[in-house]
Amino acid sequence: MKKSTLNQKILTAIAGISITIILITIIIRAIFQDSIPENTLILIILLAIIPLQISGYFLYKSFYPKKAGEPQSFFIPKFIGMGITINPNHPLGTAIWILIGLFVIVLLGSRLV
Repeated sequence: MKKSTLNQKILTAIAGISITIILITIIIRAIFQDSIPENTLILIILLAIIPLQISGYFLYKSFYPKKAGEPQSFFIPKFIGMGITINPNHPLGTAIWILIGLFVIVLLGSRLV
C-alpha cells in the first residue's frame, strides 16, 4: 500500500471518528437535555472539531497535489460537486484555512467562558 493512500485512510478515519463524536454528543444533548452541563458538551464538541479540521485540511490538500515548478492558483474546482474552492496548496489558501479553523475554535471556546 502506498504511503499516501495509508495517510488518506488514517486521516479519513480521524475525520469519521470526530464526526461520530460530534453527532453522539448532539444526540445525548437532545435525549438528556439539562442533565449534562452545556459547557461539558461544548468542550467535547470543541475537542472533536480540532482533529476534524486538521485531518480535513490534510485530506483536502492530498486531493490537489502540488506540482513542482507550476504556479498554484488561488481558486480551484471542487473535488466533489460543482463550484470552486480555496486551494490549500496556495500560500494564501493555507492562511485562510488556518484562520477559519482558529475562528471556529475561538467561537466555540468563547461559549465556555
